[in-house]
Amino acid sequence: MNIIVKTLIKRPGTILLSFGILFIISFFMTGMLSFEQDVFKALPLKNPVFKVLIHAMRTSAAQNRLYILVRPVDDDSQNLIEVGKDVAAALRLIRIDNKSAFSRVTLLKAEAVGAGDFEEMLVRYLMQPESFITKEDTGRLKTLLTSRDMLETELRKSLALIALPGASGFSRIAAMDPLNFRQFMIEKLQTMHHGLSFAPGPYLLSPSGDALLIVATPAVSPKNHSASRLLLKKIDEIRTACPKLKIGLTGGYAVAAQEEALVRGDILVCIIGSVFGIAALFFLAYRNFLTVVFLLLPLGAGLQLAMGVTALMTDHVHMLAAAFSTVILGLGIDFAIHIYDRYKMEREAGMPAEQSVENAIIGTGSAVLAGGITTLIAFLVLIFTGNPILYQIGLLVSLGLIFCLITILWALPAWLIFIERFSWGRSQRPMRLIGMDRMGRFVNRRPVFVLCLALLFFTAALPGLLKVGFERDIMSVKPRGLEAIDVQQDLFRAFGAGKEYVLIVWKADNEKMLFKKGEKVDNVLKKCRQEGIIHSWTSASSISSFAPFLIEGVDLESIKRLFSGYGLELKDFEYTNEFLNAVSNVNRSGQSFKEEGKSTKVCRLPITGMDRFPEIFGRFFINGENNVEGVAWALLPGQEKISLLKAALTETLPNLIIVNPQLAAHYLLDEIRSELIFTAGCAGLLVLIIIIIFFRRLSALFLVPLPMVMGIITMAGVMGLLGIKINLFNFIVLPILIGIGLDDGIHIYRRNQELNDIEKTLSSTGRSILLTTLTTICGFGSLSFARYHVLKEMGLMVIVGVVSSFIFSIMVLPAILKLRGSIKKGNCSATDPR
Repeated sequence: MNIIVKTLIKRPGTILLSFGILFIISFFMTGMLSFEQDVFKALPLKNPVFKVLIHAMRTSAAQNRLYILVRPVDDDSQNLIEVGKDVAAALRLIRIDNKSAFSRVTLLKAEAVGAGDFEEMLVRYLMQPESFITKEDTGRLKTLLTSRDMLETELRKSLALIALPGASGFSRIAAMDPLNFRQFMIEKLQTMHHGLSFAPGPYLLSPSGDALLIVATPAVSPKNHSASRLLLKKIDEIRTACPKLKIGLTGGYAVAAQEEALVRGDILVCIIGSVFGIAALFFLAYRNFLTVVFLLLPLGAGLQLAMGVTALMTDHVHMLAAAFSTVILGLGIDFAIHIYDRYKMEREAGMPAEQSVENAIIGTGSAVLAGGITTLIAFLVLIFTGNPILYQIGLLVSLGLIFCLITILWALPAWLIFIERFSWGRSQRPMRLIGMDRMGRFVNRRPVFVLCLALLFFTAALPGLLKVGFERDIMSVKPRGLEAIDVQQDLFRAFGAGKEYVLIVWKADNEKMLFKKGEKVDNVLKKCRQEGIIHSWTSASSISSFAPFLIEGVDLESIKRLFSGYGLELKDFEYTNEFLNAVSNVNRSGQSFKEEGKSTKVCRLPITGMDRFPEIFGRFFINGENNVEGVAWALLPGQEKISLLKAALTETLPNLIIVNPQLAAHYLLDEIRSELIFTAGCAGLLVLIIIIIFFRRLSALFLVPLPMVMGIITMAGVMGLLGIKINLFNFIVLPILIGIGLDDGIHIYRRNQELNDIEKTLSSTGRSILLTTLTTICGFGSLSFARYHVLKEMGLMVIVGVVSSFIFSIMVLPAILKLRGSIKKGNCSATDPR
């Protein structure tokens, strides 16, 4: 250690040059990092419940859509559909980078559900009729196919639609399907709106007729933040141009864009606020501008190196994990404060600069190292949890603390020698002891009173422990006050949503077994609907057939003559001809059809494998490594019906999984509790080992962690009093308080070992502990000013916990050490032979 320190002192120029190179490298490494703001990425994917829930969110397509709610300002809704068409036309004209901003904009029910283009889905259905026709539908289909009058009626409607001017989209669909076989597909698609109710007709009009929904699929990825912001800006221009309409935006795309802007802005403000707050505190304490400026460089290098290495180890860093970069600043500065404060004390005592640096590193470095290791351990255990966000936080902060510790011990001593040699910092003096000398005298003279005062403060927070609870609503971590969230509630009110939905999941070895089990589920759900347990449901087996089917009695020659009567040829309508051949022939995989003496090879889709179904069917399947899982979506009148549904289903299929956000919240609660116990247990055990190794005294096992334990309990009590619940993210404050509280206890205990004088201990070490407390508040407590309530609550928790730990560190621990020393002196006096 001495050799390393002497090298740092003798060659400050070389050290600073190498540090400058490292800083440039770290700056470029940060550019590799990309951020993720999706809250569902924070859920533990290994848990089957969350796996199903996330799958449902992804495959419903709602996450990548914009829902535009159009309402009249003056409640005049007579021309709402026509006005909505104008808005949709304006949306289609928006271009980003000379490309259309939307891949699809629609007001139609059937088109709104499809994950892909409606025409593409129609083609797939006409070639694969079983994808949207069930066994129950075959009777109706047979009636249509065997009734010349019904077929002719549909054909005449289609010809009239084709001839109608200004209806190009409908004309194309009618030309593809002139006999209206698509009615079966549209019926199935309209059952997939999951709780939304619409007025009769093809449009997404509310039952009362006073609200219209436009569904748009942006071609711009929400991860392309600049493009998505430009898109939303252009939509705002359309809204401004329609003063007689109330146009609101919601949907996953809008929520993601607004969340990203909110969280990114909060993080940026907090980091800038942390940097300036920490710098101001350091300057006020030590009045050395050059040191303040330089001190930010190793902190910045450590932070950037941590982000760069994190980028190499993971694809994306969640925005909530990135928010903990302020922790690195707040904790990293602590290392420098303890070393620099000791250096200034040595200089004021008349020691040369080189010797002062050496004494600071060797004398304080061991305590800094011990405090750094305990803090590091508290975050390092998060890497071994099953939560992806906790893993990223543990990785990012651990790397940041390691790099900050290294860069500060490496660069700060060299810089102090460098500025001393040029006489830049010789005239600077630290501020006075900022009241810690008076605190030391007070504790030294009246330890019992101080201890009672601290216990009174501690006791005042205890009633709040009874009110501490765990957050059960998984959506509670979503940002509040966003326009997209408010519009979403307006949408639910206008379209009669509010029913509870659940996902019913079962496993199967193959696709055939999947559909067989799905039919059993359908039978139970049909009975549940009759009994009022559920409102409706959709599943792959309820809207499609696993195998091709045959409609007997179809007279293709009669249908050809029908077309001929209107001067048409059936063979010219490729997809209609394909549909008719499909339902009247059993062998459909590349089979030959005899037509007018010619053998024509028809290109068919494969009849095996889940990929034969349209993309929209992805919500009904979860492909695993060795099996496939089926998913049924059921709408319930209320939460209280879930237990009845579960009882009815498990009686038939005992291995089912039933999932919805509320049920997932219960599983999440168990996850949080287990992670909390695991984190606290592992961190506590490892920290105790470090303490006993460092101090080699059993009394240290009790005294050093005492301020930290009391601080955490006080924070929990205040949480209960303020109504803040433990959720998926805020319990991460625990390892922060473990690290900070222990750091304070270590330095007080260690300094008292050296001086054996409580008054001098608080006068010297107390000042640095106060400064580290204030810098931590600036570093992480700045989150309390965030607009995102999750970050805000975490910031408040840190402030309460850190301040409490500081109070107990300068009151409880010194008072106990003073009383313990007095008792020892009394025992020595009692045994004195004189």
